[in-house]
Amino acid sequence: MIMFTHTVPIGLFADESSPNLLDQLWTSLVHKAENPVGYVPAITEAKVVERYSDGFLREILVRDELRYRERVTLVPRERVVFDQLDDPLHSLITNELGQGADGGFTYTLCVTLSPAGLARTQQDPGFLVASDTIFYDTARASANTLRLTALMFQAA
Repeated sequence: MIMFTHTVPIGLFADESSPNLLDQLWTSLVHKAENPVGYVPAITEAKVVERYSDGFLREILVRDELRYRERVTLVPRERVVFDQLDDPLHSLITNELGQGADGGFTYTLCVTLSPAGLARTQQDPGFLVASDTIFYDTARASANTLRLTALMFQAA
């Protein structure tokens, strides 16, 4: 099993002046799961197809050409889990909120390759490096947008 994990500082710190910051970040993370187009550069279209008590089913379009369904499970104030239903290369993606030793909030993106994804790494050595770079860039972009939307929710 191969996993890509990237933890990126969000750039916001817990303090007494913003006691609801974790709630605002959680609201932003749920917004990202429901509306990923503004957060994840590769996703060009998304829609929630069905809702459940613990999450929803969504359909996404990647780079205007690859359509996938994902079962999204929400673990309140902690993480969002994306079970890949028809993505041949990835089996599981998680987005997690955390807090560093300095008190700053972090965003962690973890992607697990499927057996077909693992086979692809053996057939195409460049696939592993390219995927890692894409997921790192996605984690940085997501952390930045989470910060901006949390500040927007804080101002509202």
